[in-house]
Amino acid sequence: MGSYVELSVTTDEQEFNCVRRFPLSITVGELKKRVELLVGVPYNAMSLELRQQDDITRRNLLVDDSATLNMLSLTNGMILHVRDERGPNVLGEEIFSPADGTKFELSDEKYNQKTNTVRAWLKEQKLKCHQDYSADNESDRSEELASKLRVRYTSNQAFGLAFTMIIPSVKTTAQWMVTVILSVLPIMEVLSDLSSLAKKLRKSEHL
Repeated sequence: MGSYVELSVTTDEQEFNCVRRFPLSITVGELKKRVELLVGVPYNAMSLELRQQDDITRRNLLVDDSATLNMLSLTNGMILHVRDERGPNVLGEEIFSPADGTKFELSDEKYNQKTNTVRAWLKEQKLKCHQDYSADNESDRSEELASKLRVRYTSNQAFGLAFTMIIPSVKTTAQWMVTVILSVLPIMEVLSDLSSLAKKLRKSEHL
């Protein structure tokens, strides 16, 4: 196992899973502080549960804040479920006036239009989580593509050199034309691959 583990962070309130990588060297207490930034639950008011991806009924409550993650037999893909020990949160749909106890109700439509609410914050975290995860994947794909381009360009150069060595009797003009064509081919392939990569990046930005 490497020095990091990839966990899917969930809560009872949010409607999405946020995948994050955590160092195995940190403690459960430090993990809570990092998770607080994702879910908005204070670290001293949360409890953590580890669940199996294929069987969420198998749960392991993390009670020792001093234990390090590499002591917990974690594997990539496990679910880290966060519980808010303060009880159900009031997100702002129902507010009571302290003066007369009158109930104030706010419709879902108007609440969704507000930008300084918990719901808006959770949506922002969902988008940020998706963008970070997509950026990591795009970076890996870009490195893989760059490696393929280097190999392809080197192969085409070698092919062009071999061609001019095998057919030395070809007239100078014809040989020059072949050399030019073989030199242009890798450039055209690079442009084609870069265009394909740009389309993928634009598509990921709209997700």
